[in-house]
Amino acid sequence: MKKIRIGSGAAAHLVIGLLALGALSCKDAAAVQEKLCCPEFKVGADLRSLTYDVTTADQRATFAAFMQAAADFAGASAAVADDVAGLCQSLAEDLGAAADAVTEKDPAKRATAWCSLAVTQIKSAIAGGTIKVVAQAPSCSFSASARASCEASCTSNVSCMAELGDLKVRCEPGHLSGKCEAMCSGYCEGSADVAVSCQGTCSGSCQGTCMGTCVDKEADGTTCRGHCEGMCMGHCRGACQIAASAQVMCEADCSGSCTVDFKAPHCTTELKPPSASCMGSVDCQASCQASASVKADCSPGSITIEANAAIKPATVASLKLHLPLLLTITNARGDILSANARALLTVSGKLAGMASGLSIKAGACVIPAGAAVETAVANLATSVAAAKSVSAAVGL
Repeated sequence: MKKIRIGSGAAAHLVIGLLALGALSCKDAAAVQEKLCCPEFKVGADLRSLTYDVTTADQRATFAAFMQAAADFAGASAAVADDVAGLCQSLAEDLGAAADAVTEKDPAKRATAWCSLAVTQIKSAIAGGTIKVVAQAPSCSFSASARASCEASCTSNVSCMAELGDLKVRCEPGHLSGKCEAMCSGYCEGSADVAVSCQGTCSGSCQGTCMGTCVDKEADGTTCRGHCEGMCMGHCRGACQIAASAQVMCEADCSGSCTVDFKAPHCTTELKPPSASCMGSVDCQASCQASASVKADCSPGSITIEANAAIKPATVASLKLHLPLLLTITNARGDILSANARALLTVSGKLAGMASGLSIKAGACVIPAGAAVETAVANLATSVAAAKSVSAAVGL
């Protein structure tokens, strides 16, 4: 099959012309559809079994990894827009907005409209009262196996397989996490629903002695039950950053180090790239990381809200329910996707200008994949900005 230079001179015009022709004929002629269109590319689909007539092994791996990453990224960004719209709608309705107040169909625009309405409802609900919101950051875990299965195609070095899937090797020091059945140092990852032993800084509510300022105390005037601006000694409903000189028995996941091996370990940050001998193509690696980041497992952090009697309990309850989920998008999922978006856009541009190895079929496929990434990047930025406007309305 003829090889072409996508994006350069006459070849670029040839592809554009062929695609224009294909757009008219794709539904009518199977042969034209196969060569000049790319019906295989679908947002959110599993494309691992597809081939694109790319002859060079390295370029074939890079191209396939990018196509899968583009589908994954576009699907995840669409999910973010839907989630933000749904959360803001629920919050706005809880605070008095009509269920049919927004008629916008575009996901990102719908998210913006509902979040704008939620902000209006929040401001009205807390007007004349005082409110203080303290939020624990959400946490995410990353799987070595999800990324290694893609990275294996980037290198021909069969001895790399063990390294690619070794979580201890790939996880940054201090970010390995899991169940610790001995003494934990680093962080003990509690939540609003799980109180963990703490000798350190509690990001949520401290239950015990606060060696500092406690914003809410029990009736005895000494036992803390709210946010502690200092050292918390007791239990923490949230993540406890254990003091450097201390070790505790952690009832939840321990992030940092454990005096015995972790059970069910995972990494709380993006994995390190493999060694140089196992790296393969940088662009292939970037796409694999983008695909794996979509599969990151993110959990909301805890949140405490202190409000005076002027603010209705129903308002506080709705904020407690929806804010942690919105913060998971703005401070975790959104950040992860945004960080990988730049790399995907770079790879997309390189493939579009590749000098050799791309067939007409591959050239046809890189166009909708690249367009999907660009659209997803724009929609992601819009949706995350909408979610952030809601948290800003309560001082976060």
